[in-house]
Amino acid sequence: MDGLRLVGRNDGEYFMTEYAVIAGKGNLPGLVLAELGNAKVICFEGESEPEVAADLLTRFGRIGQILEFLRGNNIKKIVFAGAMQRPDIKNLSPDAEGAKLLAKILAGSLFGKGLGDDKLLSVITKFLEDKGFEVVGVQEVLKNILAGKGVMGKVQPDALQEEDIKTGMAVFEKIGGVDIGQSLVVEDGVVIAVEAVEGTAAMIARSGLLKKSYGGVLVKFKKPGQNDKVDMPSIGADTVAQAAAAGVRGIAIEAGEVLMIEKARIIEAADAAGVFVVGV
Repeated sequence: MDGLRLVGRNDGEYFMTEYAVIAGKGNLPGLVLAELGNAKVICFEGESEPEVAADLLTRFGRIGQILEFLRGNNIKKIVFAGAMQRPDIKNLSPDAEGAKLLAKILAGSLFGKGLGDDKLLSVITKFLEDKGFEVVGVQEVLKNILAGKGVMGKVQPDALQEEDIKTGMAVFEKIGGVDIGQSLVVEDGVVIAVEAVEGTAAMIARSGLLKKSYGGVLVKFKKPGQNDKVDMPSIGADTVAQAAAAGVRGIAIEAGEVLMIEKARIIEAADAAGVFVVGV
């Protein structure tokens, strides 16, 4: 029964599932594949890790090829795992199904300005679901991957840092709905960097050039309405290393809404670097 796996549930029951993983970069695809066992793997050229063996290696825009592969392997559930660069629509060479998806993407653009990541991913998710597939979030596969509440590790935030966390949370309430980014750095009550298209790592590095006193706190939250099936915010041990290198003194993440990729490694790295990690 190629492509089938028994997956355990919290209530002790089991059910048959047929999974495909659309694998990007980072450690997350490997974790998902280890949990799902013999799931089929789809990778895009230049957008996956070398150690991930693809059952289908394709290009953005070849949607018909992907749909044929999914149907040919009796796939019912799709998991997106790992980071991918947003493709340049102008350089795509879509097949017939890819052209249909592209038309939906362009139709959703407002006055030619394009879609933000949230809306773009929601269009893609709906397209796949309309084709009869279920898109499943990685948090449904990896049950303990979401951040808990409270301080994780040995390092505690001080009173000033706790106030900076509150400032970051308040800022997210204002900007989260406009699909800018998932993280920012606050220092002494001032937002010194906000994530945009450059991504979290580049934003953290930029904050290190702008710090004035203790280095600030990285605050990472899920945006209101963010598609939690394909684009959950996440941190890993590399996030801790980036923060420490920039002089950022702590990381505050939204409990129950941010993925902690290899949680034990994150806490170990944070303790070694003297960086606090807290779920709020």
